[in-house]
Amino acid sequence: MWAVYFFPKAGIYDMALAELRNVRKKYQKAGTSFYALDDISFEINEGECLGLVGESGSGKSTAAGVLARLKPVGRGIQMVFQNPQDSFDPRDTLLKGVMQGAASYKIWDRETLEKKALEMIDYVGLKREYSNVRLANLSGGECQRAAIARALICSPKLIICDEATSALDVLMQAQIIDLLKKLKKEKGTSMLFITHDIPLTAALCDRIAVIHRGKIAETGRTEKILSSPENIVTKNLLSSVLTIQKNTR
Repeated sequence: MWAVYFFPKAGIYDMALAELRNVRKKYQKAGTSFYALDDISFEINEGECLGLVGESGSGKSTAAGVLARLKPVGRGIQMVFQNPQDSFDPRDTLLKGVMQGAASYKIWDRETLEKKALEMIDYVGLKREYSNVRLANLSGGECQRAAIARALICSPKLIICDEATSALDVLMQAQIIDLLKKLKKEKGTSMLFITHDIPLTAALCDRIAVIHRGKIAETGRTEKILSSPENIVTKNLLSSVLTIQKNTR
């Protein structure tokens, strides 16, 4: 048995905002089965950014998918994906793209929705004059800001960023990280930041959970994990980062 919980009033009850407990997820491939997630547990607290870190194929995105499919959560949990251009219809304008998710909930009339979308366009640092520009004509960084605006318009308690910076160049990555910091500080939004990039995790996350072959290898405060890792998987991840940095100097 496994369970996934979302507590939208976590602050009132002094408990985790979202929690995965003993989750297992099995896939079938080429006649064999394997566990993409094998008895994993972690929680995300109110106003916290948890970094879920691991190499490609470790189960990070599968965990995100399990959490994102919570029902009936609706607009309480929103996703920001790896490739921002792929998450929009390129024929849509910026304004229509930002309104896209909220429009499906049918909680505001068109005028109110447009007003909220413009406010979010301002908040994420895009220019209002881009509102009628097709999304296909925006840069990757601008599209990712638009994706964050689309998530924010619903006032979610939790945003899941699934490799949300990996398709961007270093400058754009830094700008998106700064935007996520602003969001966390000003709106108190909780985040699950999924990545293989240790330096980005260090810049944003309060805690880190290291995942390897579908299992959680180690969890702890960011500064503790980075300075005194206990698990060999974590040590190898940090060692590979240091090697890459040394070789690129």
